[in-house]
Amino acid sequence: MNSPTLKIHLPTVRRQRNAPSVNGFDRENGVPGSLGDGGLTRILLSDSLSLESGFTTILRSPVGERPLREEITMSISRSVVWGDLLGMRKIETVEQMPDEYKTTLLKIIYALASTEFASVEQHQPWINQGPTPEDRYIQAQIAADEAHQGFVDCRLLRSFGPEGEEKAATLLKLRMGEHPLAAFNVPFESWVDVCGFCFLLDLVAWHHLRGMENCSYAPLAREMATMVHEEKFHASFGARRIRDIVRNPAYAQLCGATKEDAQRTVDKWYPQALDTFGASESKFSELAVAYGIRRWGNEALRQMFRQDIDAQIEAIGLKVPDPEKGRRIH
Repeated sequence: MNSPTLKIHLPTVRRQRNAPSVNGFDRENGVPGSLGDGGLTRILLSDSLSLESGFTTILRSPVGERPLREEITMSISRSVVWGDLLGMRKIETVEQMPDEYKTTLLKIIYALASTEFASVEQHQPWINQGPTPEDRYIQAQIAADEAHQGFVDCRLLRSFGPEGEEKAATLLKLRMGEHPLAAFNVPFESWVDVCGFCFLLDLVAWHHLRGMENCSYAPLAREMATMVHEEKFHASFGARRIRDIVRNPAYAQLCGATKEDAQRTVDKWYPQALDTFGASESKFSELAVAYGIRRWGNEALRQMFRQDIDAQIEAIGLKVPDPEKGRRIH
């Protein structure tokens, strides 16, 4: 018998018809299309959010236009669907956790939260610095999303009691150079660098979060229903703007950037992105999979990311960097 599922209808997304646009709407990613003239495509969210016995995401286009995306279903089961706890009811509270499970989960949530606040710090100097109104709007939205995700993670950390409360407090004090993951201690040097970071590191985040969809810790599984889509939006924006720098002379001129600049930022963030997945052989990674917290281990996630990002880099017309160059973690 199948476990009951929770389906979520995210708000309908549509483009306001009188909003200026040059290249239209990006139907694949559900985000504004490339705007070479600096116009701003407005995204309107309907005010209806319905909760049912299962959570389905549907993006709808204006009447008479092709749907932005086919129906996407993110089911959140009541029972664990992989790992050693397969078939058991999901864990809802810290009191239900075995010690090893608690230690593993606490480490995951702490690492996750650290990247959110560190990313906000990296983005902050560049808010209102983008070459178009759309860029400035979306970059501010990305920073807001990351901050919101960080506070959600801190709420989860505090549910672990004094140890979690201490970790949450520490995260809010860390500054550039002190963050646990090296990639988040690297400042952005230019607008191209901002786009390159979103292109690569936010795609890393999407793969990490996708691995925790429907995980065995129910509160975290429920948060993934929105976080996964936010990270995909961030990564899609970065990919689109790197593509525009390479292929759209008008946008490249607005940025004061060239194809060579785009290649340099890809070369800069590529090894950082690969290292973010952690060591290939990791007891912690194995425990996370065994306990149903993550669906895939470090190396499997890294290879999935490489397959994804390498194809995108080549499609844009850039060279895929050497996967061993500049690496610190293997």
